[in-house]
Amino acid sequence: MKRLLALTLAFAPAVVAHDDEDSWIVVRGDKGATMHGDIADLKLARRYLKDFGPGYLWFRRDGKEYVVRDGKVIEAIERSASGSPALPARRRAS
Repeated sequence: MKRLLALTLAFAPAVVAHDDEDSWIVVRGDKGATMHGDIADLKLARRYLKDFGPGYLWFRRDGKEYVVRDGKVIEAIERSASGSPALPARRRAS
């Protein structure tokens, strides 16, 4: 549980602020994603769809890419993102 909390807190700043280096995307399938990044990031994140199937988190932090498949972490991020103000259309992916 402490690990889940630590991971959730680590992503909290990413939900609020965006810069050119740090991005995150929860990939739900070919046509579904929650993201904080751009279309190029979405394409990078979907590279793993064939290997992992839907329901994973891809993120880039300090220039390094990571994939998380822990369902509880993904749910926490989805809850955090859904509580944030509406995102501009260019930030949404469906």
